[in-house]
Amino acid sequence: SATAAQRDLLTLMKPLDKAARIKVLDFMRREFSTAMVIELKPDQVYRVRRYVETIQRNEEKERA
Repeated sequence: SATAAQRDLLTLMKPLDKAARIKVLDFMRREFSTAMVIELKPDQVYRVRRYVETIQRNEEKERA
C-alpha cells in the first residue's frame, strides 16, 4: 500500500492540468522508468514532489 509521502504526492498532483500531469509522468518515466507513484522509492518521491512544486510555481507566475 502507498506510503504517506506517496499519498501526499498524489494529492499534490490532483489539481494539475493535463499538460502538467503528462510532464510529471514523462519526468518519472525518464528518471525512474515508471509512471506509477506507488513504485517510487522515498528519495524518488521527494524529487518528483520538487518537480511538481516547480511546475505549480511556474503556472502561478504565468497566471499572475
